Amino acid sequence: MTYYEILEVNENASKEVIHMAYKALCKKYHPDICRGDKKQAEEQMKKINEAYATLSDETKRKQYDAFIKSQTHTRQYSHYQPKQESDVISIDALLKRGFMSLEDGEWSKADHFFELVLNQDAGHAEAYLGKLMVELRVKTKDTLKDCPLPFNDKINYKRAFSFADDSLKQFLKETIQFINKRNYETQCSIIYKKAIALMQQSNNVQGCKDAIAEFEKIRGYKDSDKKIEECYERIAKINSAILAAKENNKEDDKQNDDSSESFGVIIPFIRKNAHILLPLLLFIILVFATTFSLKNNWDIGNMSNNSLNTTTSSEVDLNDDSNNVSTDSHSNTEDNQKTNDITGNSTTQTTNTSSMTTMKHNTSTSRPSIDVSSSTKPSTGTSVSSSSNSDKPAIFGSSDDFNITEGDFIFAFHYDEFGPVYVEVTLIEYNGNSSNVNIPSTVAGYPVTSIGTAFRGNKSITSVNIPKSVKSIYSQAFQNCSSLTSINIPNGVTNISSDTFSYCFSLTSVKIPSSVTCIETQAFAYCTSLTSITIPYGVTYIGDSAFWACQSLTKVTIPNSVTTIGNDAFNSCTSLTSVTIPNSVTTIGSAAFINCCSLKTVTIPDSVTSIRENAFDKCEKLETVYFKSESQMNKYAHLFDSSVELRVLK
Repeated sequence: MTYYEILEVNENASKEVIHMAYKALCKKYHPDICRGDKKQAEEQMKKINEAYATLSDETKRKQYDAFIKSQTHTRQYSHYQPKQESDVISIDALLKRGFMSLEDGEWSKADHFFELVLNQDAGHAEAYLGKLMVELRVKTKDTLKDCPLPFNDKINYKRAFSFADDSLKQFLKETIQFINKRNYETQCSIIYKKAIALMQQSNNVQGCKDAIAEFEKIRGYKDSDKKIEECYERIAKINSAILAAKENNKEDDKQNDDSSESFGVIIPFIRKNAHILLPLLLFIILVFATTFSLKNNWDIGNMSNNSLNTTTSSEVDLNDDSNNVSTDSHSNTEDNQKTNDITGNSTTQTTNTSSMTTMKHNTSTSRPSIDVSSSTKPSTGTSVSSSSNSDKPAIFGSSDDFNITEGDFIFAFHYDEFGPVYVEVTLIEYNGNSSNVNIPSTVAGYPVTSIGTAFRGNKSITSVNIPKSVKSIYSQAFQNCSSLTSINIPNGVTNISSDTFSYCFSLTSVKIPSSVTCIETQAFAYCTSLTSITIPYGVTYIGDSAFWACQSLTKVTIPNSVTTIGNDAFNSCTSLTSVTIPNSVTTIGSAAFINCCSLKTVTIPDSVTSIRENAFDKCEKLETVYFKSESQMNKYAHLFDSSVELRVLK
């Protein structure tokens, strides 16, 4: 059987036809694919590789054609041997050239050499390892462990592992274990920092619960277990303080009730004895007014005498004034006599005179100052209690927090007794089986205002319609919804919380509303199908690992409002070809664009004052980085590989 017969082509077949035939036979007889006898398939594959190695090379094919024409007897496959063994490049030489091409970053050339090795030996583990490194854009074996994600699911890894010897298998196992451990430590570190921040900032029960939820994810990491206990202790203290405040309010209410009861006893008594008390009260007022009038007249009389004495002692002639004074003294004497008689008309006249005298006296007296600092305000507890009792909706009864089930949804109602009347309605659980979910806008007459972890880990939902009443979407709300493909975020939501859409592997696109100002830690991490995203103007911060491993993301537009791009924000976005960094950005975090192996050009605006370490590491296709000034270029030149061209825009 000739080589042509082995490849199932005629002797005049072109090089392209021979190549296509070879590929078809590989799919048929390759040991990894063939479902028949493995040993027979391996033997046949060796013959196919030998035939292709000869017929794909023009020089060898001419030699072979001359050989088979010279044969007068039946042409047998085993009769032909190449003229010289040196005509066939050895596998070791091909492997060496392949790995050298990898180190130079010549990926297609390296892949070609590894293919030539496999043409001679279809079960060569090192060749499959080389093809795996080409696929991962890794230059050396030692740097395989720096890959952002484990690669044991790739076909070239599986083939390399299946044909590898014990030492290579051990190397591959340890590499995968290292990557998994490193990613676990990194994720735990991020969660731990977030939990610590929540714990330090929380001054209420909900904040402590959020911190506990984060620590629960990483139990056993550092002192997470101890921190959980501290959070529970803090919750107990907060609850004790709330109970104490409520008890104080009850005491105040009781005192008010006692005062009301006392007042309620006095009023009937006054009504019953009004015929006695009223004349008595009038008599007391009359005596007081008369006494006050006598005192004022006495003071005025003394003032007149003093004035008269002063005038007499002076050497000025004031006869007319003396007469006036005498007249006034006479009037005062008459008034005094009338005042002594407190019966009949004399009483009335005296009262009127005293009233006039009193008014004159008050007019001449300066207004006293008022000490405002001595006035007291009602206690906060009493005021809030009164407000809450009068304004509290009837639906709450005596409890502040409770749940309501409506259809497939469970909502948590929260009422803040110690603040303004406000009801927060949070969707906390979804028990339905529908793939398309419509969240109701109101429950029991109250608008739905927030979404908790109701959908976390739900594998069946594909789309969710969120009502416009929702203003908050809490952490992990849609985490690991692996079938979720689309979602609308209503205008009014102010931030995309941490892990909100992380591990949503099927999510292809998201429209972020203009009301959002912050995209928090790991908000879209591992959304491997996300192809594009538009970040609206108004967002000021892109959190750490916000778009980690979004491997299908090809383009990102960052608005001119963002000031900070966090650590690992776009780590391992392997398809990202372009990114626009606006003139508002001041900080580019550590490893922000690491492993963006498709990124070709970057422009650094002059607003950037800090680019942290490894920000653009392992961007294998990065060709040019543009800066606004030469000083800026010199400042950050050490962060880029020597193969990257640095330019100053003019």
